[in-house]
Amino acid sequence: MAGKEYPMRGKIGDFTIFDADFIAGKEQTHTFYIWFGNKNINKQLLQQDEIVEWNESASDEKQKALGKQINFTAIESETFEKQNIGTGIIEPLSEEKENFPLETTAAKVVTTISIPSQGVWKIEGSIDGQSIGDVTVKVN
Repeated sequence: MAGKEYPMRGKIGDFTIFDADFIAGKEQTHTFYIWFGNKNINKQLLQQDEIVEWNESASDEKQKALGKQINFTAIESETFEKQNIGTGIIEPLSEEKENFPLETTAAKVVTTISIPSQGVWKIEGSIDGQSIGDVTVKVN
């Protein structure tokens, strides 16, 4: 049985959003995915016992983050206009859990956001003022 395909923008293992059409000024509901643990580590180079340890620490970090609010900010790529565009609550994966990449360290945030104008925007997520990742999208 083949695994599900997950067409996403962003970096799997870090911070992503399902690829979708973004329409300027329109409120749209999107699902962001966040992975916990040291994002700079090369997981392919870890030894088996290190992978187990990394997964445990990342899972602990995820458990502590569940239920926290994440704030989303959009930054326009040419003018650097910055705008708060929404918030959401970090929650565990549900139906998408099967075959999801690195699912033991991943969580999701479902939120309704509105990006003010057309162009290329960077959407950044932060918890308590600390950035946890960003993804760039084209807004029509």
